[in-house]
Amino acid sequence: MILTKGVILGGGAYLKPGASPAFVNYSASFNGTSQYISAPASSAWAFGTGDFTIEWWQYMTSQPSNPRVFSVGNYSTASIAVSIESASGIFYVWENSGVRFSYNLSTGGYLNQWIHFAISRVSGTTRVFKNGSLIGSSYSDSNNISDSSHAFTICQESTPTSNSYFPGYISNFRVLKGTGLYSSNFTPPTSHLTAIANTQLLTCQNSTLIDNSPNNFTITNNNGATTTSSTVPFSS
Repeated sequence: MILTKGVILGGGAYLKPGASPAFVNYSASFNGTSQYISAPASSAWAFGTGDFTIEWWQYMTSQPSNPRVFSVGNYSTASIAVSIESASGIFYVWENSGVRFSYNLSTGGYLNQWIHFAISRVSGTTRVFKNGSLIGSSYSDSNNISDSSHAFTICQESTPTSNSYFPGYISNFRVLKGTGLYSSNFTPPTSHLTAIANTQLLTCQNSTLIDNSPNNFTITNNNGATTTSSTVPFSS
């Protein structure tokens, strides 16, 4: 339903004309054993050798052996993926089936707290940011990320494996193709993300599982189990 007249909501909040009542102050909740979501296979995930940005907030509640935050493809074939592995929480970025970046998250902690992560490639250099600060070292990155045949899967791989489910919350997951948004330290956004230029996917921010990008991809709730939550990294 799209409103044509503004209305007053509970608590005195005002919903402006034309706005959707689905809101944008939510996260997706994952139990770490069976829940994951995906957007369909698309050229949107084929970044080539160009700039891109993938960013999200996460609240990880425990450390399984090999949870995927996201993946395009599977463990041995992923064109791009992030996993957080081992007891100390090693943050890995995978590109074209190989590890391109690793960082031990145990310094400063990583469980039971909201963290903003961003992976940003700008002019052949990729940087990884935690809460707006560069972690590890930037790396030269000429990889041709070209997979358009696998789904973009959040909190699992394209073909699920039992040890790759992510436990916790994901909020405001955004993918940009053609734009490397971050090349130096920055202050993470303090409210929900929007579909800026070159946004290919924007999800995990509504009371329902939808894509707010211009692509309007259908978000598949695999196993029909993933729920949404009002637990978010910022205030209303």
